[in-house]
Amino acid sequence: MTDFTWYFREATLANLRAQEGQIPVNRFRRFTGKDAHGERPPSAEAVEAVLRGVLTQFERACAVRFTRDAYQPERHLTFEFDMVFQDHHATGMTLAECTHGTGGCAQIVFRDDVRWTTGGWLTRLFTPGAWDLRTFALHEVGHALGLRHVDEWDSVMVHNPEDHGVVSKLSARDKARLVTRWGAAA
Repeated sequence: MTDFTWYFREATLANLRAQEGQIPVNRFRRFTGKDAHGERPPSAEAVEAVLRGVLTQFERACAVRFTRDAYQPERHLTFEFDMVFQDHHATGMTLAECTHGTGGCAQIVFRDDVRWTTGGWLTRLFTPGAWDLRTFALHEVGHALGLRHVDEWDSVMVHNPEDHGVVSKLSARDKARLVTRWGAAA
């Protein structure tokens, strides 16, 4: 069993809570209220619940375990997730990204100027311009665990997850790749 620690930076949680009820207009300006479709950004608790669910899927698929912890930059663990929402530096339509730092650390960044939803495919279907957080979190955590892009429409590791709708669970081939890399779940 390989143990990993994941966390939000506390500033990220505070920022998410402060933004509840606010709609991103662009990366420089925000206004209070609902958008034209009556939607509000997901709460910090809803985001955390989605991320916990994503990590649980990986725990059930292979021999890894994730523990939520407080952000402590001075600690040197073998592997950490730093899931943050921020003004993203990526160009084009990159909505989320996994980067690897030193010591086996990974940072997963979700753009904060994107309309994320935590309600799955039905919410995305009725919320134009929204992106499913679960789909992208599955994809980026897959990268953090060493999975690469594949040309399989049902895989969380498909090249462009946004082109394939909502992928809410690991495919059988995703699980097989994880077992090859990390061992079978207990």
